[in-house]
Amino acid sequence: MDRRVGRISLHRASDAEVEFITKLFEERYKDFSVKHFYDFAKLEHNVSRSYNWVKNKLIETGLVNKSNRGGKHRLRRERKPMAGMMIHQDGSKHRWIPALDYDLDLIVTLDDATSRITSCFLVEEEGTFSSFQGIYETIKQEGIFCSFYTDRGSHYFYTP
Repeated sequence: MDRRVGRISLHRASDAEVEFITKLFEERYKDFSVKHFYDFAKLEHNVSRSYNWVKNKLIETGLVNKSNRGGKHRLRRERKPMAGMMIHQDGSKHRWIPALDYDLDLIVTLDDATSRITSCFLVEEEGTFSSFQGIYETIKQEGIFCSFYTDRGSHYFYTP
């Protein structure tokens, strides 16, 4: 059903097509991941549906389990219990100012416990200097923090 207009979708798959996909997986490719199955189904069996459509049909029929988004490394961690224990910094490239014909990086530094922003500014390119600027502004305003959390951008050095 097309939920936008309240009637059957023109792109609706026939029962035979759904049965073909599910039987193909069940009988020939049961040990394959959905991604590998889709690659073979497209190449060897001329399946024209999207990867998401095929994956959703396999989940709906119970042939595969819905996976957790992103894996174990994406699990949420507990926030620090007190303000000042950890600051978090990240940059995001976007067309923040529509009148400009180029993107800028928004560099945000915030307290992990409270989500309070301690530094925020736009730069042409995220780098070592912009990271240090965010740390400097945070220390100047809030004082020394205990730990620093960020993504592993190439301008950061990594220490476990």
